[in-house]
Order: sequence, then C-alpha cells, then structure tokens
Amino acid sequence: MAKTNSVWYRTETFHFISPKRKMPITFDLLCKIYPFVNFLSSNDIIFWSAITCGHFLLLRASEFTVNGNEPFDPSQHLTLSDVNSHQSPTGEHYWTVRLKQSKTDQQHEGVTLYMSHTNHVICPACAMKSNVTLQQSRPRKPTDSPLFLLEHQQVLTRQHLVTFVSHLLRLVGIDPTAYSGHSFRIGGATSASLAGLKDYEIQMLGCWKSDCYKTYF
Repeated sequence: MAKTNSVWYRTETFHFISPKRKMPITFDLLCKIYPFVNFLSSNDIIFWSAITCGHFLLLRASEFTVNGNEPFDPSQHLTLSDVNSHQSPTGEHYWTVRLKQSKTDQQHEGVTLYMSHTNHVICPACAMKSNVTLQQSRPRKPTDSPLFLLEHQQVLTRQHLVTFVSHLLRLVGIDPTAYSGHSFRIGGATSASLAGLKDYEIQMLGCWKSDCYKTYF
C-alpha cells in the first residue's frame, strides 16, 4: 500500500454562531477530548468512529453524515458494505472506505479511501473496527444499513455529530461555537501538514480540485 494512501490522506445545531472561518479539529484536539469519550456507551463508540473517520480521511460532513431533513439513502450515504478490512502482503491491517459520491465527484464514479493503524490511542482503524463490530452484532442487520447507526435506530446526522463534539469541547474548556461539521476536514488537512505531508499529497488525499485547502494551514 502506497505511503500516500496511509491514514493521513485523507453539526452544528441551529443555535450555533456561524463565524466566517471555522476552527479546525486537529489531531492535538482529538487527544484532548479523547479521555472524555465513554467507550462503554454504544453511541460514544459510534460517534468516535465517525469523528476519526472524518478527520483522518479529510471528509466533508455530508460525506459521512446525513442532513437532518433528508432520509437515509443507501445509494448515496455510507453503509456497512462500503467499509472493508484488509491485510497487506506484509501483514499490516487496514480499512477501505468507499465513497459513492462527493462534492467534487460530479460523475458519481465514487472513490476508495484507505485508513491504516496509527500505533496511537487516536486510531481511526481501531475506531472503525469497534463501530463495525457493534453494528454487525445487532440482529438482522443488512449490509446496506447505515455505517453509523445510533441507538434507537437513529441515523447519524450532522447535527448529532456536532452536538456531541460541542459537549466534548466544553468539557475541555473550549468554546464550541467556532467549530462546525467542516472542522473535521480542515483539521485533517492541518494535521496532515504538521505531520509532514506535502501540499500536493494533501490536495490529492482530500480530493481538492483547487488549492483552496492551503488556507487551512
């Protein structure tokens, strides 16, 4: 698996203030909020998987959550069948995530993203494994079920996600009003730059068509 396909390549509720520029949810910030995630809670496990997936894969919120006013559509949104676990020839485990469509994918050809282990407590591959194991443990769960399905059969929405993250940010003394669903994508780009990835690698991994991503770091 090519190096550029490693882990780095890749709501806000109605009462939030919307400044022009949102703050990034960076790797360092994930480290700060991690201790406040309750991994005995099914919902927290699912939320954490979505958070790390969005951050490390540089996803737009619309690519891994559902807007609150629209129904879940397995032909567009992420399902259990869109993620798969693999093992490389050298024995390394990694996950693939298949996006059926995105903002820059006008032809709806889809794209496959790669998510590997980080050897760190903040690990999207570990979080995805926990989420998939949880989802598959539920009775009669078809493969076209939502990848991120909360308790009481609630599909993860942008509003659910940002409300949860806002709670975690408050616990570490950070004002959440400067953050939004887009903070995962720009935070992933910022962290990738700090980790040493070149600009063109970040552009490729985030599927940017222009160099607007450079304003994030």
